[in-house]
Amino acid sequence: MERECPAFAYRAGILEGGFFRHLEFDDFVDARDRPEALVWIDLTVRERELTRRFLIQDFGFHPLAVQDALSREERPSLHQSENGFFLELAVLDPSVAPEKAAEIPADVGIFVRSNLVVTVCDQPVPLLRQVFGSWADRPQEVGPRAEVLLHELLDHVVDSYFPVIDRLHDQIEDLEDQIYQGTHFEVGAALSIKRNLLTLRRRLAPLRDVLNGLLRRDLRFVTADLAPYYQDVYDHSLRVLENLDLGRDLLSTILDAQLNMTSNRLNEVMRVMTVAATVLMTMALVAGIYGMNFEAMPELSWPMGYAFAWALMLVLAGFEIWLFRRKGWV
Repeated sequence: MERECPAFAYRAGILEGGFFRHLEFDDFVDARDRPEALVWIDLTVRERELTRRFLIQDFGFHPLAVQDALSREERPSLHQSENGFFLELAVLDPSVAPEKAAEIPADVGIFVRSNLVVTVCDQPVPLLRQVFGSWADRPQEVGPRAEVLLHELLDHVVDSYFPVIDRLHDQIEDLEDQIYQGTHFEVGAALSIKRNLLTLRRRLAPLRDVLNGLLRRDLRFVTADLAPYYQDVYDHSLRVLENLDLGRDLLSTILDAQLNMTSNRLNEVMRVMTVAATVLMTMALVAGIYGMNFEAMPELSWPMGYAFAWALMLVLAGFEIWLFRRKGWV
């Protein structure tokens, strides 16, 4: 199986061996069997069945949790087992376009024990590589505690939503500027932004529940000294959800304004056309009367009859336009 498996090993809070890549499974098992060391294993899955057997047989993770970790598009969730926890998270890549970051997040499964963190994904995740680099620069801040490392991961995952949402808000502001300038925009662009906002919310709302679950006192995973840090990540998730809801409300307001502008313009056009039709209808009435060609009509033999008919039509049209203007209809 082709593997990308960086790992860090700690003994009594001291980094041992540096940054290992392409470790063999025997090295993983050896690290797993050292209770005094903290190990993070990041598996990029290439062969699903071999990875499944490795996680179940060598590390003893629950088969259902392993199945969730290897499946695609799992809902973010938290599961407790006898010897640890399993989390499923949707991790964004803030460096890509917001529409792609929203629609194609990486589903990462995280197994957590007292001295072991295993992340599983079927593609390389830039955010995890970023946390790896941060950990390598300051290993003493994490120490040999899995809950501290998990906080670092969750903090980066939640914060990765902010740049994507900010760029979506920038797009919403562009649409808002177009509305203020009296120009129209493509409704499809607004609907695409709204779909991305809904997708992000659908991904983040379960993550908020995961964070809330970690803070539960009965789980006894988050210690008292780390509770404020996990609470801070939870508060960040609430802020992200508020920004998502705010963007969706703004977008709905902009769409309503677009529809109102279109309706107002249509009303203006219909009002002008109604006035024109009324004026032409009056002129057509005069033309119709003199177009009946009855023999007893006195004006038929009058030399000024044609000019009189035109003058009558113009006078009536002018009177109607004056009346409509006075009433404010045009």
